[in-house]
Amino acid sequence: MLAAEMGVTAILPEHPEASAFLPDRPFLGEAFDLVFCDGQVLRTHRRPEWRARYREAGRLSALLHKADAWRSVELLHAVRGFAAAVALFKPAPMHAKKSSFYLVATGVQPDRAAARAAVEKWKRD
Repeated sequence: MLAAEMGVTAILPEHPEASAFLPDRPFLGEAFDLVFCDGQVLRTHRRPEWRARYREAGRLSALLHKADAWRSVELLHAVRGFAAAVALFKPAPMHAKKSSFYLVATGVQPDRAAARAAVEKWKRD
């Protein structure tokens, strides 16, 4: 709900969760050597109907599925534009029979134009 981090400066008062959005930017000016991202909507999660209607699950994809799917390939290509190396990691015990995998990027260069362009695209999406 960190709207300001996504460049949003005004929330419509009629939004169902208008009061839940925060103007905070807790990561502004921060740099990290290691970042873990996870934000998957599970089928067991309860959420208001309006959230499902606006494809919230599609926006929250950190655990990836089907490495050969266009969405995954597009993400891998984007990250490769600003990382020295990109690898796919599949924990055998939990994901052995599933199509899920994690993306691991090393040598990430957040100041590259490709990184800024990718982040702007993700924000728009």
